[in-house]
Amino acid sequence: MIYRKDAYYKHFKSVFAKYLKDKANKFKNICFPHFSKNNFSALSYKYTGNPKEADNLKFLLFKIKEILTYGKDEKIKNRQYNNELLIRYIEKNEALTKHKEAYKDLIDFFNNSVEEELIIFYNNKIEYENLKNDVKCKYFDKYFISETGISLLERNGFIRILRMKN
Repeated sequence: MIYRKDAYYKHFKSVFAKYLKDKANKFKNICFPHFSKNNFSALSYKYTGNPKEADNLKFLLFKIKEILTYGKDEKIKNRQYNNELLIRYIEKNEALTKHKEAYKDLIDFFNNSVEEELIIFYNNKIEYENLKNDVKCKYFDKYFISETGISLLERNGFIRILRMKN
C-alpha cells in the first residue's frame, strides 16, 4: 500500500458513506418494514471519490438527503435516483409508518448536514472504534499526521482539516 492523501480522503469518505447508508436503511426498515427489500444504495463515487478539499468543505453543508441523491440521473435511473424515490416515498407517507419516533429520527437524519452527521459519526462509540481500527485508515493516518499535523482518526479530524485548509 502506498500513501497518497487523496486515497486517504477517498477511503475515509467511503467508510463514512457506508455508515450513512446503513443508518438510513436501519431507520427505514424500522419505519417501513414492508419496504425492507428496497434499500438505500451506496453513495455516488462523485461524492466518495472526490478528494478535493474545497469540494469537501462544500459537502459539509449538504443535507444527508442531498448527499444520498448526489449524482442522480433520471435518464438511466441510477442508484442515487432510486435513493431519491425512496426519500420522496418516506417523506409523503408518515401515516404508514410503524414507528412514529423512529420516523421523526429518520426525517431529522435526512435534514442533518453532512458536518452534523460527521460529528455524530465520530461520537458513536462503535463507529469510532471501527474507524480507529480500520487497517487502511491506521496506515494512511501515520503519513497524514506527519504531513498535516492532524489525524483523521481523532474526533472531528476530517472537519478540522477541511476548515484549516480553506
